[in-house]
Amino acid sequence: MTEEAYAEEFKSTVALIVALSAGVFLSACGSAPADRPLRPPGELQQSAPSEEARPPGFAEMSERSPHGAPMPPGFEGRRWADVLRDAEGRTVDWYLWSGDLRINQWVKSYVFDLAGGRYGINVNVVPVADTADAVAVVLGERAAGRNEDGAVDLIWINGENFRALRDADALYGPWTTAAPSTSYVDLEAPVNAIDFGVPVDGLELPWGRSHLVMIHDSAKIAEPPESVEELFAYARANPGALTYPAPPDFTGSAFVRLVCLDTLGPEALTNAADSSDPSVLEPCAKRLREIAPFLWREGHTYPASVAQLDDLFADSQVAFSMSFNPASASQQIEDGRFPDTARTFVFDGGTLANSHFLAIPYNAADLSAAMVLANFLLSPEAQYAKAQPSVWGDLTVLELERLEPIWADTFADLPIGPATLSHDFLASKRLDEPAAEWIDVIETMWQTEVLARGQP
Repeated sequence: MTEEAYAEEFKSTVALIVALSAGVFLSACGSAPADRPLRPPGELQQSAPSEEARPPGFAEMSERSPHGAPMPPGFEGRRWADVLRDAEGRTVDWYLWSGDLRINQWVKSYVFDLAGGRYGINVNVVPVADTADAVAVVLGERAAGRNEDGAVDLIWINGENFRALRDADALYGPWTTAAPSTSYVDLEAPVNAIDFGVPVDGLELPWGRSHLVMIHDSAKIAEPPESVEELFAYARANPGALTYPAPPDFTGSAFVRLVCLDTLGPEALTNAADSSDPSVLEPCAKRLREIAPFLWREGHTYPASVAQLDDLFADSQVAFSMSFNPASASQQIEDGRFPDTARTFVFDGGTLANSHFLAIPYNAADLSAAMVLANFLLSPEAQYAKAQPSVWGDLTVLELERLEPIWADTFADLPIGPATLSHDFLASKRLDEPAAEWIDVIETMWQTEVLARGQP
């Protein structure tokens, strides 16, 4: 293939990804019925470039693992090609947090099509309101001695949920270094090797990155607060303008953790052993109690979810919202829910950021298919598709310098919405999460020392 034909074929590939992603977005926004029938896998395959025509990096599911990588348990002495063959015809029971319509539609349309049409595997998404529900299933099977044919093949996971499964020896692996797509990832980088203070050790595959951003209306607040203290000062001067989702909502819990880190110092909550002494958190609890009377509804009640907080912001009942998805505000503008002047910001000292992962339970019934699906989800093609701002806007875990130049350029040219901060800027404002053992302790502190003591 000539260089010109190669470039044109690659452009066609990218255009197909964008078109598929746009279709998902339209469905999520209501322009197409949410329960529309899915396209048969073969239809997608007929419109996609052939294997021979795809540029390097597109056919990411090569038959070779990264050089020197050991094969995972049960596949010793074999090759990735054997994993692919063993996966054909199998069904992956993927336990997936279901709280975001865009993500749900992207999985149902894009991932279902590619997994079935290209790799011959079926994907059965089991929606969960909280990842802890999936963890409970696996831990229940572990306690019952069910060592084969488990209900869960793959989990979207991080933080305390990963720690709970690791502590129970309820994860399969190590397996991730054998996945071909990891050749594009620095698995030794702390952001990929450590999950809320817990070593990953090949037991979960990096899938994406999140960063807590604050949202404001630049037409009303030209210069947003530059620190937690300035945010609280604004709340005191403008009672009712600030609130946050009640933990254990993921975003609300993250905001409380941020306040605790800001109060106690970034190193205070890194030691897991210290979590046995909740009194360490009292200065943070005191600070949250003191600001509560100045919050929306005087801190007697809080939004139950970040979606409810977005509704309050959209109705101008509060001056700020927040999200772990840096593209969220731009998506809300495109939806017509947020004003065109909505913008995101982070504090000068940074805000929390973390990676999210894919893990396989110790007793997965369709182990090979789970690995194949996870490897595809890490591929440049899938990472690019979910990075589309109008679809998900999820930050990629891929190292662009490890990609073929044409793929690296394509990622570098990804548009960002009007309210979205650049990836490089966010990377410079990253604060690491506390040790996973602190998460439940902080949420309990908030329930007992902030919410309960603020009730009328």
